[in-house]
Amino acid sequence: MIEPVTEPTTERVTVPTGDPSVDALVDLAASTSQLSAGEHKAVYSAVIEGLERELDADPATAPAGTPSKNRELP
Repeated sequence: MIEPVTEPTTERVTVPTGDPSVDALVDLAASTSQLSAGEHKAVYSAVIEGLERELDADPATAPAGTPSKNRELP
């Protein structure tokens, strides 16, 4: 039996990480679906820089689940 071809879904499903700063960066990355391909690089660069800041942040300076003071989103 031949299966019908279905169109890929564009529905965005994200699962929260529990870290509001990281969740905001994931949402920012997901927003590229609304942008032209030429705009993707700038957004992805900002996301990578933000994730690096979050990874470099001292976890002892912020209670669990709160944004890092090092966070600057575009």
